[in-house]
Amino acid sequence: ASGDVWVAAAGRLARIRDGNTHQFVTGPILGDRRLLSLADDDSQLWIGCDSGLILFSKINDGGQFENRFRITTVNQFPTVRDVASAGDSIWCATDNGLAVADRRDPRQLVSPAAWTIYSSVTNPELVTVPVSQVISFETRLYVGNARGLFVLDTSGASPQFVPEPLAASTSVTEMTVVRDTLFVFASGRVISISSGVSSLTNTNGVPAGAVAGANNGSVSWLGGLRGGIYYRTGTADFVEYPFVGLPENVVADVAVTTTGQVHAWLDSRGLARYQNGDWAVTALSVGSRATKLHADPTGGLWAGTFGQGVYHVDGAIVTQ
Repeated sequence: ASGDVWVAAAGRLARIRDGNTHQFVTGPILGDRRLLSLADDDSQLWIGCDSGLILFSKINDGGQFENRFRITTVNQFPTVRDVASAGDSIWCATDNGLAVADRRDPRQLVSPAAWTIYSSVTNPELVTVPVSQVISFETRLYVGNARGLFVLDTSGASPQFVPEPLAASTSVTEMTVVRDTLFVFASGRVISISSGVSSLTNTNGVPAGAVAGANNGSVSWLGGLRGGIYYRTGTADFVEYPFVGLPENVVADVAVTTTGQVHAWLDSRGLARYQNGDWAVTALSVGSRATKLHADPTGGLWAGTFGQGVYHVDGAIVTQ
């Protein structure tokens, strides 16, 4: 809500404010940690890293690392690949299973006794660890791993993870919320979930697994694992967008702004915009291979790169 952008990186947390970047390095207190995921909790951040869960205060001393929590007794500081805040709970997808604790008093979380662990030992239906993705959506908790997508069910005597049939025996690689829909990307298929109803997003016509997607309300767009951008209207099959204006047609990611403007970042050629029924390749470039593209509520774009940091695109201005 403050307009700040927070970036989890190798050995540091970065805050971008009004075009200026400030870095908080992990070394002096926590050692050289690889930060993997973030959950924003108003005045603080929960950070998953290669060795446990870290709490960061946005306000104390202008921003500082507060604590690193021991989560399990077997491996006190497991790799935390994803973090989700839901109600009073903080959920962590770790290499030792799914961990949850009450987040209201972080001081109580320093001991593994404060955490509840769900793994293939306590919940055989999870089949395997690690849990790579966790997200809270429409009062439900969704968990993804290398063997599928699961929904937490707490109605019985003990919590169970119910497999999502549409994602059976698939590897969940990404989950993202677009407007009122949760999109789950899982080894060659895309599942959309809205109002508790799951449906298989038809990917007929896409020659390889979809890795990134978006829609502007009427048209769905997908970037393919082997390159290319595909689109469809309604429930029709996806078709590759004509080779017009997209050099090499190698798409790193797709993003749609709140006004419905569709953007695609070409792997090494820069930003393309879909305008008036055609793609126009702009002169905007980050000078390195882009890997991810995100549209923020103000209409700006954020581009992550392979080894060259993150860039902000505001109209015709590109800022590192």
